[in-house]
Amino acid sequence: MTLYVRIRDHLARSAGLHLARFAHDIGYIIRGHMEWALETHRYRTPQNAKTGTLHDATALTIAWSDHPADDNPQPPQLPAIAWWWDHIQGAEANGRRSAGDTFAATPAARP
Repeated sequence: MTLYVRIRDHLARSAGLHLARFAHDIGYIIRGHMEWALETHRYRTPQNAKTGTLHDATALTIAWSDHPADDNPQPPQLPAIAWWWDHIQGAEANGRRSAGDTFAATPAARP
């Protein structure tokens, strides 16, 4: 979420109206998905794959926030996705108009 918020905020400052609005509205999609997952039987009664035990998730308490719980701006120690942070860091450092300017050069496959 921290990366999404950074990109959304960067685009709000530097992108055109339509791209900035799109980036903002993705937040509604994320929230909608979370609401759906909280009400879907599949996720409200998860099953432990090893034991087959069903866990009642109806007691889960969700605290909504306007800010990510983890506000660390650094990429996670997961090489498969850590490169995503390169785009926003490059756009911010080079003063590019938007983070999207760097996405065209993204290789199709990463290690």
